Amino acid sequence: MDIEKFTQMVHDPGKTKDDLKRIMENALRKQALDHVDIVRDELDSRFPGWDVVRSRKGGSTPNVAIFRGHERTFDTAKEGYIWLIEKFIAVRPELFNDPSSETLYLALGIK
Repeated sequence: MDIEKFTQMVHDPGKTKDDLKRIMENALRKQALDHVDIVRDELDSRFPGWDVVRSRKGGSTPNVAIFRGHERTFDTAKEGYIWLIEKFIAVRPELFNDPSSETLYLALGIK
């Protein structure tokens, strides 16, 4: 299918999120990357967050933490959060050892 017809088909408001995902999977199988980009853009504009994996059973949430250009991947959000706090402490320990009144207000909401 030519790109113009494909674009018109993808922009059809009658296409559901599942329809668009199926179309994208077909385009991926055919390695039609321009077509994949068109579908992905449509999904992003009509269904924000469509590609976020949501666990229905609970449990850990894998994540990526970045500090000063250094990126690490963690199995859980908690591990990533702890790593970030350790990096903050290493760079600015005074924020944790001797917090100013402004820092306490931001952290605790007290004056």
